[in-house]
Amino acid sequence: MVNVKEAHKDCAANHMVGDTFEFAGCFMTKGYKSTGESFPLCIKAMDSLFPWINALQYDAKFNQEDPTLVVNCNDPFTPVTFELRRELITDIPVFNRSKTITKRKSKR
Repeated sequence: MVNVKEAHKDCAANHMVGDTFEFAGCFMTKGYKSTGESFPLCIKAMDSLFPWINALQYDAKFNQEDPTLVVNCNDPFTPVTFELRRELITDIPVFNRSKTITKRKSKR
């Protein structure tokens, strides 16, 4: 789970405090603005977040006392601060060759 913790008022992607994004495997399964509308994560933010999301998906532990990570977007002019935390996912979307989505149970 990724939450926007702080956002510059001129963020080009219009990310705002309260926006949330969920990932499962190599997919972003949900992206919601604080207003409730569906919204994608910008490429600069994804570039900054991907290594940490990937590590968390493989059970990396960075700080035992605080299970959240704080990561900044790599845009130097309109930075956004994200908070990452691992959550158990019960259904993982799987894309098959016919490009339809099916669900499978997580092994975790």
